[in-house]
Amino acid sequence: MRNVLIFGACMWMVGGLITGCANSLPATEVVDDSSGGGRPRDVEGVETPDVRRLDTSEPEDDGGDDDAVSADVEDAADATTADVEDAAADVPGDACLDDACGPATGGCCAFDCDDAGVCVGSAGPCPDRCEANRLIVANACTGCGPANSAGTCDGGDVYACDASSQLPCATVRCGSNFYTCTNADGAWAWRADSACDDGDSCTTGDSCSGGTCAGAAYTCGERLCGGDRCEGTTLIEIGDSCDRECLGDGNCADCACEEAPKTCGVGDGNQCCVAQCDAVAGCSTVAGSCPGTDVCSDATTLQIASPCVGCGLANAVGTCAAPRLETCDASAANLCRQVTCGGASYVCSNAGGAWAWRTGNGCDDGNACSHSDVCFGGRCAGTAVSCASDSCNDRTCNGTATCTVTPFAGRSCDDGNVCTTGDSCSSAGVCQAGTSAAVCGDGVCNCGETVAGCAVDCRSVLPSNACVTGTQTRQGCSRSRTISRGAASGGWNSGSQNTCSASDSHDDACPSFDVGNDHTYALYMVAGERVTVVLNAGTSECASGEYFNSWLKFKFSNDTTNTGATTCPTFVGCWGGPNEDDTFNYTRTYDATSDGWLHIIVDGAASAFDEHRGYYTLGVTLSRCESANCGC
Repeated sequence: MRNVLIFGACMWMVGGLITGCANSLPATEVVDDSSGGGRPRDVEGVETPDVRRLDTSEPEDDGGDDDAVSADVEDAADATTADVEDAAADVPGDACLDDACGPATGGCCAFDCDDAGVCVGSAGPCPDRCEANRLIVANACTGCGPANSAGTCDGGDVYACDASSQLPCATVRCGSNFYTCTNADGAWAWRADSACDDGDSCTTGDSCSGGTCAGAAYTCGERLCGGDRCEGTTLIEIGDSCDRECLGDGNCADCACEEAPKTCGVGDGNQCCVAQCDAVAGCSTVAGSCPGTDVCSDATTLQIASPCVGCGLANAVGTCAAPRLETCDASAANLCRQVTCGGASYVCSNAGGAWAWRTGNGCDDGNACSHSDVCFGGRCAGTAVSCASDSCNDRTCNGTATCTVTPFAGRSCDDGNVCTTGDSCSSAGVCQAGTSAAVCGDGVCNCGETVAGCAVDCRSVLPSNACVTGTQTRQGCSRSRTISRGAASGGWNSGSQNTCSASDSHDDACPSFDVGNDHTYALYMVAGERVTVVLNAGTSECASGEYFNSWLKFKFSNDTTNTGATTCPTFVGCWGGPNEDDTFNYTRTYDATSDGWLHIIVDGAASAFDEHRGYYTLGVTLSRCESANCGC
């Protein structure tokens, strides 16, 4: 604690010290020490007055003089107070002592008391000014020094960003933030982000990078237009295309196709042309009506009243010409020419031998081998008919859908049968068969000869056992069981059979030969005949675990004797294994190209082991025989 005492002509007690009072004495600063006593110190230019220690012991009672002393002391204190206050105002450094050392309102100076107690100002900090269009940074505080001086902030770096002055994409720190000078939404300003506008509407996502404002480019291209249209007789011509504009956000603005209206009209002085509009062909004119009346009563001559001529092109000038005559006759050679008369359409045609204007389209093209002739596309044509002659008839065209037929009665002809001779045409134009060429007893069974009609020629063709169903063991081709041709002609069936006792000898695959194994059947066939064989595998097994995995084989021999082949001939057909439906059923045909024995083999195993043996049925049907019951 620091106390300033100003002494006048009285005693004053401060901190336990008593000082003598005298008028006009200088001031003394007494500083409390740690012991509670006061130690005076000279203020610059002031001497220290005489100071004595006050005796604070209880005074002896002097019998009533204390009241007088107290009154004197109080009077002396009151009289000195004004002097103390006046003297204090004159002491140097009083501003620091009165806490009045500080900046003026709104200033930038900083103040402090120096060692002499004088209030001194120094430059303080100046904040940056961060405005939308101007940044002022690094300001300096000037004008500080005397107590209570305000000081001003000026002299900083100024960075402008507005329409008249800017640093595009420049970045400046102002305060604690960084700002970039950008043009966005049409206005320049210092902004806290790098988004900008590069002025190109065909870029998007513009931003400042490396001091340059740029965005990702995109294109909008053109919109195809075209397609003129008509509004009455006004042709609206539409441009081929228009350019779409970029919106700057990755999208494109649609564009309007340019339209140019064009009025379709007729030329000055037009009498009868009528303007018309077509979206594809454009403007044109067609013939209108003229005064007068058509005369259409004459079969060969039409009188057309005042036709309108000169029309066709746009802005044409039509005129009504004099009436014209349209003639239809043979000399005019105008077949199928069409003319409008009285609102009806007439066609010049030659029908029934007469030329005339007709309202129908019938005509005569002059070709006798066509009929139902009509005019079409300016040409007369009909449906063609063919009239071809043959050995017994002469056929000619007559202009109708039929032909004129003249028979050649009695003329020689050929009925197509090699077994007849002396064939001739009848009066009806039919080739009649002559006499038979077959001669029974010539050793040749032909031209319709049968065993019943000519046994001497036809029975001798067949081996004697061809009409017998045998009992052979069926083991190999030399022991094939014969099937009667007569039985086969009506459909022969073996009934249920099995290969349980058959011995397999690696002959399953084609084209291996059978060596006395499996079941073999023999059927004698004549050239031109057909056999149909049906093999169906049964469901019964010869032993547990065995199943029927069949092979069907055809082998043909040209042997025509009764004994048949002693060894199997070469294959003419072979089928084995399951079908697509996982069955072992087959239907096969064979057409004989020569006389001989067909061996039908049922191979009941598909490996070198006998586990594939089983039951089956065999059906055989012979067809295309020349004689009944196939000669049996």
